[in-house]
Amino acid sequence: MSDILIVEDEHGAAEYLWTKAREAGHVPSVAFTVKNATELIDVQVPDVVLLDWMLSDMTGLSFLRTLRATMRTRDLPVIMLSARPSEADCIRALNAGADFYLAKPFSVKELFARVAVVLRPKPITVEPDVLHINGLSLSLKSHRVVAKRDEREAALALKPTQFKLLRLFLLHPEQVFSRDEILEHVWTDQPDAKARTVDVHVKYLRDALRPLQFDTMIETVLNEGYRLSRIDARSEAGRG
Repeated sequence: MSDILIVEDEHGAAEYLWTKAREAGHVPSVAFTVKNATELIDVQVPDVVLLDWMLSDMTGLSFLRTLRATMRTRDLPVIMLSARPSEADCIRALNAGADFYLAKPFSVKELFARVAVVLRPKPITVEPDVLHINGLSLSLKSHRVVAKRDEREAALALKPTQFKLLRLFLLHPEQVFSRDEILEHVWTDQPDAKARTVDVHVKYLRDALRPLQFDTMIETVLNEGYRLSRIDARSEAGRG
């Protein structure tokens, strides 16, 4: 038996989900607005949230980003429900932190099968304290970034956004991130941030990495976005 918060502004749909959740053995509650949902979560964090995309006071996607940016709810299982069936919208929801995305009309059996999945105990994963590639090290505990090349070593002064960007790249080397994906990972508390913001801060990050020539590791992928390369171009050039 689990506490399920249904965030849905259509009363008929909310009542239907409430009834089906009860029949499935759960303890449901309903919020018709994000404001109401926030008030309920402040009192008690539910086990699962069923979150509709289109709400009266804020989009479900924006609320999802808020949940993921808040320490108390960042790991709260969320299943996004939407009348938007496109693959692009599904990907946006998953990138924003949804555990599952179901397009309406959906099977109630499938919905509660997915509820059962997100309620399964998760294996404990430990993120490394220090991320390190090619002489570039980032400490998650001390928030220090150190660059080493040949006999030189320097502590790099990164601003918070640059630190988050570098952390994302170091956690996923060689993975290409679109600007929208970077916004969703780094600007979690600013859902209205624009793609141009990413370009500006990538430039700032490269500038910060330039003193010991690590700036070329942040590569621009034409028409796609950015990635951190494991190949240190300056080091390879030096060997040549």
